[in-house]
Amino acid sequence: WPKVPKTTKQGPKTQRKLTAFLDFINQRRERLATDQTLHQFLQTSSSVVPDDYVWICVNKGRNLTPKDGKDSDPFVKISCYDSNHKSVGSVLQSETKKDTINPTWENEEHIIAPSSAAEGISVSVWDKDMSRNDFMGRFNIPLRDVPCNKVVNHWFGVHQTENSLSRLLHGEIHVSLLHVDSSADEDEDEEETEQEKKLNLKRAQMRKEERKIMREDEEDLFPAGEITYKYLYNPPRGALEGYLTIKIIKCSGLVTSNEKLPDPFVRLSFCNMVSSSDTKKDTASPVFNETFYFFVAPHAESHKVHLDVMDQNVTKAANMCGETLIRLGDLQPNIWTDVTRKLIAPHELELDLHLGKQPIGRVMANEGFVPNLPVLIVPGFGSSGLEVVEGYEDWEGTRVWLSIRHIGRGTVSKIRRKVLKDAGAGMLDKFQSKFMARTTEHAQEFLDRTKEGRDGCSKDGAVGLDIDWDNVWGIHMALQEDGLSDPPGVKVRSVKGDEAVTYLDPGMLTSFVSYVMGPLVENLQSLGYTSKNLKTMPYDWRVCPEGLENRDQYFTRLKAAFDTLKKDNGKKVVVVAHSMGNNMMQYFLNWAEDKHGRDWIDDTIHTWVAVGPPWLGAPKTVRCICTGDRFGMDMLMGQGDATYFARVISSVPFLWPKKMDLYAKNPLGSFIYEDGEARDFKEFFHEIGADCSLAMNDKYYGENPYAGGGDEGTDALLKAPPINNLWAIYGINLDTEYAFTYTKEGQTAVFDKNAKGSQYPGYRLKNGILYETGSTPQPVIERYWKEEGNEGAPDGDDLKRSGDGTVPYVSLSYCKQWKDDIPNLQVDEIDNAEHRATVANKQFMEKLFTFICDNVGTGTTFKSSTGGTHTTFGT
Repeated sequence: WPKVPKTTKQGPKTQRKLTAFLDFINQRRERLATDQTLHQFLQTSSSVVPDDYVWICVNKGRNLTPKDGKDSDPFVKISCYDSNHKSVGSVLQSETKKDTINPTWENEEHIIAPSSAAEGISVSVWDKDMSRNDFMGRFNIPLRDVPCNKVVNHWFGVHQTENSLSRLLHGEIHVSLLHVDSSADEDEDEEETEQEKKLNLKRAQMRKEERKIMREDEEDLFPAGEITYKYLYNPPRGALEGYLTIKIIKCSGLVTSNEKLPDPFVRLSFCNMVSSSDTKKDTASPVFNETFYFFVAPHAESHKVHLDVMDQNVTKAANMCGETLIRLGDLQPNIWTDVTRKLIAPHELELDLHLGKQPIGRVMANEGFVPNLPVLIVPGFGSSGLEVVEGYEDWEGTRVWLSIRHIGRGTVSKIRRKVLKDAGAGMLDKFQSKFMARTTEHAQEFLDRTKEGRDGCSKDGAVGLDIDWDNVWGIHMALQEDGLSDPPGVKVRSVKGDEAVTYLDPGMLTSFVSYVMGPLVENLQSLGYTSKNLKTMPYDWRVCPEGLENRDQYFTRLKAAFDTLKKDNGKKVVVVAHSMGNNMMQYFLNWAEDKHGRDWIDDTIHTWVAVGPPWLGAPKTVRCICTGDRFGMDMLMGQGDATYFARVISSVPFLWPKKMDLYAKNPLGSFIYEDGEARDFKEFFHEIGADCSLAMNDKYYGENPYAGGGDEGTDALLKAPPINNLWAIYGINLDTEYAFTYTKEGQTAVFDKNAKGSQYPGYRLKNGILYETGSTPQPVIERYWKEEGNEGAPDGDDLKRSGDGTVPYVSLSYCKQWKDDIPNLQVDEIDNAEHRATVANKQFMEKLFTFICDNVGTGTTFKSSTGGTHTTFGT
């Protein structure tokens, strides 16, 4: 009889697993000992079962395809298959069950000893007929996907084959498996602490509540009738595929843009799969009673099914009546569940997110585009959600960046007025009650309890400001003067997973103002990307790169994410970085080259897609140190609070302007003008008391070999990064902050109200800020023109350009200087694409998806809306 599986680890959890394993074997020993298959093993192997074998039990089926009218006579065949998916070894067969599409088998237990050539086990379902058996579907179970020495119980969806005559095969078979491999070591699972369990439970509840609020908001504001459906969800398990069955029952109260009754049908979209119901004529209350089946890929648990109720139009494309989403993470598993959901009418907020009525990912999926290269996303400054791990008790496990509920009445009112100006006073009051943060007794207790610790932290001297935080949100967001440490009694860290970078505050009122990578991630998921081939790497953007590695092991985890993506997909990884995420990637590549060698980079990273890259920093950060940036939350943060916040987070100097000789060639050679005279911005920082920021710059960047080591402490970030393929894409010709006119009141910088725009030709002056515009001359353009081998000089208008609204043109385009150092360098400039909006720009996404996907084709040709050729790089 098989021995206890060998293991090199003898922890208590391993012992418990081995005990459970032996109990399972002993319970079945008598039955299996009489099994004919096992008997043959005993006869041929000296009464010793092989060290590697599979016990498989076929239990039951559900919702199988009827082959004989309403029923079938199903039985299953079990065999092994090799790397070419050819059957190897003997074929086992179950008994036949009569007149059912929901069969139950008993005692269908078998022992299989896979040969060395076997890659997995194949289970096929057949309908017993007098003449010829009818094929009802098949599923394969790769042995590498089955955990060793553990009993696995799972529903497997049946697939049709390429040669199958029917394209409507569906249903599931429930199988129990035990893959016994005595040479396999069992991994010890990390057990959560009670605090981690409590926090994760609260976090999950809050995320679910956020999704519920978002849905209810849209349903109330944009009603479009109701849809009734039922579902049966079998979630994926590890590397094993899941299955989702949805029965669309009916709709009611449908409305159209005209007075005619609609001709409705329901379109279901999940990843790159699309199905549609029959069309019902002239009715606002159609009855469908149609069932649809979807395979759920491993790692796709966070995806959504889009239910779109459409109005068929004979002469043109169908119009949408209403829509709703089914989030897999919110479904009850393995039980038929009835749902009636309000439909949401199309509205302008979707367009604000650049998704439109037909998101580009869904369109391209319908045209046959499927994932090819794995993708890793690195967000930029302020683009990762932050949550409270320790601090104000009511907020623990919830977002603090960005949370409208935690911000206050004033900010909510500004957002509310912008979005709901036509909704009516009653609707505004309703949303006020949902999102307004109130100062509760608990909040005051927290302020009182942490006051002594805050008073012990100097808030003057090096910072140059004396701020007494009496704002719970501000206390959680600000760091101490070293730019790394949390305030006493507070611990704030990055939210984990994709949800950290999609929408900083999910919700109908807030998604459109807090989206980051949401449109990009959702479109990638529409193409079929899952967590197996798509990963995001959020981080605490307040902290300098050195601190991120020392405190959070961020770059070590980033490398591990690259390794996992390459291992799981067998292909090099495309990294998409946005804004400061590109500076983080530069730092990472310098770090990785030093720690792991250039060969690791070349073998692992296919292409770096740099979106909105501030290669030479952004002058906007100069303003942050002088007078702060309130991120549009003027009612929450005073100017002094905002300035203090900028001076105590160590990531801000990472984005200070670099390569001053290039900036100096522009008409404005400085970033600060005091009373009309050009000033060195670092000297000005010292004069206004921002010495802690200067110290952070010297310590964390000037002395860091991955970020400094040369002139101005920035040489490591100015040379070409160690990468073979770089694709930079950014927006141009938007008014972009370039310089600032100040005067001083004591040690305080204030905007110079007496400054005249005529003093600064080529720039637009507004409220003390000088903006470069689409009419601003850019001397670097002529330099690039000549370096590219062109003769003469470009036309005068071709020399004029500006940045993307956040990063000036000279910084965005700096990578053009690396053309001799990077084998494959491509630069795409998108007119009028705003800095953040570039990642949601349809033109950008179309180019990216064409690059990272394969087009397997569906009989139609995808028509590019951008024209021209798409980016292609070698392998």
